[in-house]
Amino acid sequence: MDELEKTAQETAAEEQTGDTMAPDAGEDFETLIRGRYKGEFDARVRKILDGRLRGLRQENERLRQEAARTELLRQREQDEQLRRAMEFAVERARQQMTQAIASGGSRVAENGGRRRSVSRWDPKGLSGKELAEIRKRVQGGEKIRF
Repeated sequence: MDELEKTAQETAAEEQTGDTMAPDAGEDFETLIRGRYKGEFDARVRKILDGRLRGLRQENERLRQEAARTELLRQREQDEQLRRAMEFAVERARQQMTQAIASGGSRVAENGGRRRSVSRWDPKGLSGKELAEIRKRVQGGEKIRF
């Protein structure tokens, strides 16, 4: 309200220098802005508010544009990260494939290179020697599956 009063006072001062009469010394501010200077006061207030609204609209638009730029930069950064991750995955798959081909597809020797698995799936066809070996392994705590 201070700025409105100041504006009204400025308007009144401008009016004093013009062709209009100066307000009476006995009139208070409220009487002046509701009476004789209502039109000028309302126009001045409207001009001030329009200027402020214009400034707010411009600031709003600037913030929207900045948010859009920030979002675009974030999206580009995510796209770049995804591209790099895909390139890494492709390179890693190539290395693994090259290693698999170079090893001839053979598996790593397990259990110190000794073959400890049962070679036949049907226990009926096992020889006495193979059965004795399996019994010995079971007694040692090994689980045998066919």
